[in-house]
This record gives sequence, structure tokens and C-alpha cells, in this order.
Amino acid sequence: MYNRIFVLAAWLLAALYEPGYAGVPDTVDLREVQLVHRREVLFHSGQQALTIDREMIFRRAQATLDELLSAHLPSGILSYGPAGSLSTIRLRGAGSNHTQVNWNGIPLGSLTTGTPDLSLIPAFAADRLSLVPGASGSLAGSGTFGGAVYLSNEPDWSSPAGVRMKTETGSFGDRRLQAAFRVGNKRVQWDTRLIHHRAANDFPYHDPYLPGNPEVTQSHSSFRSLGVVQHVFLRLPRHHDLNIGVWYQDREKEIPAIMGSYAPGTAVQRDSSLRAYIQWRKRYTRSVWSAHAATVNDYMRYDDAGSGENGEGLHSFYHTRQTFAGTEYRRYFSDRLMADAGVRYELRYADVPNYGRIIRETHIHTYGGLQWKAGPVTTHFTLRKPFYTGYSMPLLVSLASRWNILSARWWTGIQAGNRYRLPSLNEWYWTPGGDPSLKPETGWNLEWMNDAYIIGFEHASTSVLIRTSLYSSYINNWIQWVPGEGYWSPVNYRNVWSRGLDMSAFFEHNTGSSAIKGKVAYQFSRATNRKVYDSQDILDKQLPYIPVHSGNISLSWETVRTGIRLEQQWNGKRFTTADNHPAYALDAWMRTDVGASYRIRLTGWTVELSGRIRNLFHAEYQLVRSYALPGRSFHMSVSLEWDHGRKSHH
Repeated sequence: MYNRIFVLAAWLLAALYEPGYAGVPDTVDLREVQLVHRREVLFHSGQQALTIDREMIFRRAQATLDELLSAHLPSGILSYGPAGSLSTIRLRGAGSNHTQVNWNGIPLGSLTTGTPDLSLIPAFAADRLSLVPGASGSLAGSGTFGGAVYLSNEPDWSSPAGVRMKTETGSFGDRRLQAAFRVGNKRVQWDTRLIHHRAANDFPYHDPYLPGNPEVTQSHSSFRSLGVVQHVFLRLPRHHDLNIGVWYQDREKEIPAIMGSYAPGTAVQRDSSLRAYIQWRKRYTRSVWSAHAATVNDYMRYDDAGSGENGEGLHSFYHTRQTFAGTEYRRYFSDRLMADAGVRYELRYADVPNYGRIIRETHIHTYGGLQWKAGPVTTHFTLRKPFYTGYSMPLLVSLASRWNILSARWWTGIQAGNRYRLPSLNEWYWTPGGDPSLKPETGWNLEWMNDAYIIGFEHASTSVLIRTSLYSSYINNWIQWVPGEGYWSPVNYRNVWSRGLDMSAFFEHNTGSSAIKGKVAYQFSRATNRKVYDSQDILDKQLPYIPVHSGNISLSWETVRTGIRLEQQWNGKRFTTADNHPAYALDAWMRTDVGASYRIRLTGWTVELSGRIRNLFHAEYQLVRSYALPGRSFHMSVSLEWDHGRKSHH
């Protein structure tokens, strides 16, 4: 055993210092690139998606996932306070546990609540982000009524070594640092990232829930976060690839009192996660075989000295673990026909005091897909069958077709399929209240999409792209916690119909020495109750926190050295109660952010000085009722970048 470890270590060291490897070409042909596409990228290619690459992520390296997405989504991000506070995503009239978030195939949602906290996810942890509204349930699995967010890490074989660092300081004690170090050659790449963020969050705000609407200062709201991400990418002989990744994240957050309170908060929450995965892939001439394994360990401790009986306070601790293993085979029968199939095994473990016992569950998913190209039409068909003891799970089927009507100018497509969401562990096992007899949420989705260049085409010096999407989605047996005799319980409370229009216009003008880019987006969303468990008063009412109208505008100008950007987003009126009572509605709001940067080159290094003003006009608004948000804030940052073996992208 020790001899094998020694041989492997020696091989890795030799590969790191070896100047090259003749068996692996510097560039890879199109067929090989196609063979190794991630499955979610390959089968979602017929749908409209927001994609953010490595360079765009580094430009906003200081951002957490909620901050990054809020700059691109007209609505959908709900933050329960300033930086570091719980942030969730709600897309297309669905709930906060209806959008799946994955990192290299590992779900980032809470096993206990089913909801991903975007404030716990630094954008700098990934190289690529893809957000697919209305993602296929047969492709992504449980909980995609709203969509799916895919975060992935990829080697940069064009640059064997590099350094990227960014530090930012801002108002209200906001301090951030991100650093990435990469070294290797064309066989091995070692990538290490450090992420640190802390903030005092001691901002002033007017409290409309106190007499006289006084100005108060947010207190007991500081937080700090530290993350380490480590990857090793290997190109082994005979077309074997091996990727290994580990991510540790730790956060401590003071939880402030809500608006209208006379006493400061006393609660503190500590979260830590350890995620690790290994992916193996073997590439053949017309096929690829892969296998993966992963584990996720989540810990949470909640302490509130000001709660509980007899002055003892409230203290709780939980530990959950998920273990995954699976394999997949993909075959390219021709340039027009491809099929794949796979199986995934999942073991869940939860040690939560309120469950009354240790929870152990086993889930198995089998899945397959087919891609067929016939002239200008590309069609995707996917299916998935989940298995869980004691439940009859639905067969998930999805069909998507994309038609290139005018070459490089106009595409149209349709997508249809059914979805489901398995109840969370809290909904099943929480004591008191949890109900193991809850039915899974089920539903369907239908979408029509269009992309049309009314000026120019992709990569043209001047272009205008219009993107539209009409969708209709239905969710049966939506689970909601409702008050009962002394405690709250989850029930299959209602059926919801969501329908709407997403429309965007993208403008780009590139002169060679400068580039101007702009985007205007608008969303119309109607999400109403069609059937309710115990009340007729809320039928046909708009769901809470779903604005009917929302939109955003962004504009940027960039040269080799300088850059200026403006971003503005607005939300229409939002109801916060199921009966749409106007007294508890949140007013429409608009926020404007601006930023500027200046870059210089110093002996191979790129140095960028930048500044940004968030909430330029000091708008006072709430994303979640009674949770204060900061007004205008100022931020200054410095970034350093060095890539060996590749010219600067600036």
C-alpha cells in the first residue's frame, strides 16, 4: 500500500515539473470538447440560460452568489438583511426550495429545510455559473419548479500557472479578500482558493414600524466567513481524466432584531460545511464513461441567550451528511445522434435533536437522455426514475426542441416536462409538527422561447439580440407550514399556477479599442392559488413576494485600461400575505449601482483599481418585510492577476 502511495506521489511531482507531454495536444478538436461536456450543459443547450464565465466571475470575485445573481435577475433574490444574512432565490412564481443549486454535482441546499442559502456561497468558489429558469426535472432531479443553478470548476490548460487576488474595503465595516493560486502543466493542475469576508453591518436606517419613523442604527449584525477550495485536475494516460475537489466553508453570524423591535438581537448562528468529490472519466473514440463519488457534511449551531425558559437561553446543534456515488455512459452514434444513461445512489444522514432519532435514508435515481439533430432542429429527450422506500415516485420526462430558423439570426424552441419535489427532512420529521405522510409536490411546465438578432449576429462588431420566453407552470400539493393546536405543521396546502413573460434586449458595439454593452430586461409574473387546503379567501390571489412587474437595466463601457458600468433594478408592489392585504404590502422600489475601474500592466501582472457605489440614490426598501437593508454604501478594491503562458485578456 505504501509503495503505491509513494509511486503516485512521485508521478505527481514529476508531472508538475515536467515541461510538456507529447501525447496530449495543445489544442483539442471539436469532437473531444463535445464528448466531455457536462450533462447539464449538453441537455440544457436547447433552453435559455444565464451563463457567467471565469473572467466575469473574477470581475465580481468579492460577491456572494446572491449579490452576483441580483445584478442579472430583475427579481427573485430575497435577502433577510445585509451582507451575510440568509438569502434565497425564487424564480417564476415558485418557492425558495424550488430552485436547485449545485456545485460540481453536489447539491448546496439545506438537507433539513430544502432551501439553499445563497449568502453562504461565494461566487469565487466556481469557474462557471449557469442559471436555467424552469430547469428540467428529469435532468436535475427534485426541486426545479423555479429552475437550477450550476456551479462548476474547470482546469485552464491554456495557462499552466496563474495568480488572482482581489481585496475590497467598503462602508459599514465590509472587508473582503479572495486569492487563487494555480500551478501545473498539461497533465496536472493544482488550484487553491482562499475566500474571506467580514462586515460589521452597523448601518443607519429609518424604522417605519416604530412611532415617528426614527433613524436607528443596525446592531448585533456582524458576521465573518472563511472558505478554502482545493482542486487537483489530472490528465492521465490513455485518455483517462481525474478531478478531485474539496471545499470547506465556515461562517458566524449575529442575528439582529427585526424592524420595530425595542431591544437588540441576541442570537448567533454558526454554519460550517465540508464538501468533497472525485470524478473519473474515460474518453473513447465515440463515447465516454464516467463515475463520481462525493460527500457533504453540514454543521449548524444556534445560540440565543435571550430566549428560552428560566433564563437558560435557546441552544441547538445539528449535523447532516450526504454521500453520493454514481456512474454514467454516453455514446455518440453519429454527428446527429447521441444517447446516455446513468445511475446515482444517495445516502442521507441527519442528527437533529428535534427529530427525536437519527435519520438515515437511501435514494436511487436512474436516468437517460437522447439528443437528435435533424438539419436546423436539435431535440433533447430526457427521463428520470427516482426510487425511495415507502413512496411511489413519478417517472420524470422532458422534451425540448430548438429550431434555427435563420442561420445565426433567429432560434425558436419549446420545452415541456413534469417535475417533483420530495418533502424536506423538517417537513417529514420535525417534532412536533412533522408529517411523514406528506405527498411529494408534483407538476408540469411548458415554455416557448425565442432568440432573434434584429441587428448583426453573434460576435459581430454591432449586434442587438432580443430574447423572449413565455411559460406556464403548475404545482400540485405545494407544502406549507400552517398553524394548528399549539404548533405549526406542514400540509399539502395548495395548487399553484404560474405563468409569465421574460423579455430581454442585449446590445453590444465593439470598435476594437473599446466596447459598449447594454441590457434591458423585463419580467411579468402571475403566480396564483388555484386550489387551497382549508380556505377559499386566497383563491386567485398573487403569491407573497412575487412582483407582477419587475425589470433591470445595465450599461457598461470598457477600453483596454478603463471601465464604467451602471446597473439599475426595480420591483413592483409585492404582497407579503396570502390574502394580498394592502396594509402589509411592500412598496415598489428601484436601486441604482455604479462602478468604475482602471487597469495597468506591470511586468506581466495586471493591476486593477476599482470603486463602486451601491444604492447610489439611497433608496429605502425591504426585500423581506421587517428586515432592514443598508442605504448608500461605498466600496474600493484592488485586484492582481498573472497568467503564465497566455496573453492578458484585457
